[in-house]
Amino acid sequence: MRTEGVKSWAGLWVREDGDGGAIEFDNIQDRPLRGTTGWKEVVIQLPLHAECQRVVFGALLAGEGKVWVDDLRLFVDGKALCDVPKIVRAKTAKP
Repeated sequence: MRTEGVKSWAGLWVREDGDGGAIEFDNIQDRPLRGTTGWKEVVIQLPLHAECQRVVFGALLAGEGKVWVDDLRLFVDGKALCDVPKIVRAKTAKP
């Protein structure tokens, strides 16, 4: 990430969702980027829960300023997402 003139804070966020909504969430607000920074690697990690149905993520900017994001990568247990075995869940009828 790179920032310019960030008045409040900027960072990444990631959320794991299950059937009942969010399971886990982090937005790195406790370790934000502020002001003007050069390109910096930003890492965000969550444990992957068995009941997770989807993972969503992005960048955010609170307040004024600019943020650039490049080369986003998603890893599971240290492996690139494309190298992680797919889990086939049994289909069940819903009441």
